[in-house]
Amino acid sequence: MTPTWRRCLGQYQVTETTMTTYFTIGDFILVIPMALAGALFVGALPCKTEFRHNVLRVIGALIGVMFAVVLVEGLPALV
Repeated sequence: MTPTWRRCLGQYQVTETTMTTYFTIGDFILVIPMALAGALFVGALPCKTEFRHNVLRVIGALIGVMFAVVLVEGLPALV
């Protein structure tokens, strides 16, 4: 939290800025394409068994969702 100083009628008032953003339904629009992209990119790695191929897809989807959550939560902090 970063304190900011404001002058009010001859006195200084300290206000702290906090980030109070929560997930909205619009934020989840980015999660599904990122999960799909992660599943496609990591699932494209060559492997011998179908089970390992499906595990790589699931891991890629989870990485994509985690990246989307970090992106959605991090963008307001950068603005």
